[in-house]
Amino acid sequence: MTVSVGLFFFYACGGVVSSATILGLNMAEKNGVEGETVVLLPGLANARNRVLMQWKKGKNIIFQIKNNTITIKDPEGRFSMNKETGSITINTARKSDAGEYTFENFVSSSKTILHVYEKIVSVSVESQVSDGSNNSTCNVTLRCIVNGSREMLSWSRDHQEIIEMRGRDTVTVIPSRGAEVYSCTASNPISSQTASVVVNLCQPYVPQGFKLYRLIGIGSGLGLMVILIITLLCCLVTKWRGKVTQEEERVYAEIEDFSKEPQKAAPSGALTIYEMVGISQPHAV
Repeated sequence: MTVSVGLFFFYACGGVVSSATILGLNMAEKNGVEGETVVLLPGLANARNRVLMQWKKGKNIIFQIKNNTITIKDPEGRFSMNKETGSITINTARKSDAGEYTFENFVSSSKTILHVYEKIVSVSVESQVSDGSNNSTCNVTLRCIVNGSREMLSWSRDHQEIIEMRGRDTVTVIPSRGAEVYSCTASNPISSQTASVVVNLCQPYVPQGFKLYRLIGIGSGLGLMVILIITLLCCLVTKWRGKVTQEEERVYAEIEDFSKEPQKAAPSGALTIYEMVGISQPHAV
């Protein structure tokens, strides 16, 4: 028995690499969703062992089956272990559950790195326009708002990624070629969302004083145009009324001249034969 123990320690001290290979140490990563159920597998073909099966988070044992005795260190009752497969189930996963989990039995062990992410529910882009520094262009500030836990943030223009803008929540662009579509994509290992906004070509910067003068000039021009239109209408109405008055005066004058002409007396009595034939009546001798 002493020899056996000595041989065990000899082989154990012979090299860490061979020892790790004999123990069958495995590494894995697992991504979980916050609020959902996560299952961690031992990753071992011979996980079931009647002598010892246990899970540790860090250095703390959270589940152990040793010589048919079950030990659970889970006050909230969210962890459970499958005795047949050795897998562990975490109900209603939280971000605090993330970390390194180790499964061990009497002959082997494995490690699993658990990441817990919140789903990205929505992404939106806010835009704000400001005057450029050279007073001839304008700047558009874009801000990406993410509802959820993001691991990566990227920007694209017209579906082409802008490498230098990776990871930035806020970016400033100078439109130079008409309408452009800028998109913000937020992602993590379990979800991804994209939002887009159209950025139009900005108007050149115009000083406030010049804007005021331009408004006054436009107002004055419109006022002068209205006055000219009213004057023209008045002239047309006056001319039309003058023609109507002259026509009325001519008609009244003709009526008055006609009324002043003498009326011929109608012949009294019957016409004689001589009057009818147009000859003079003979006088008696």
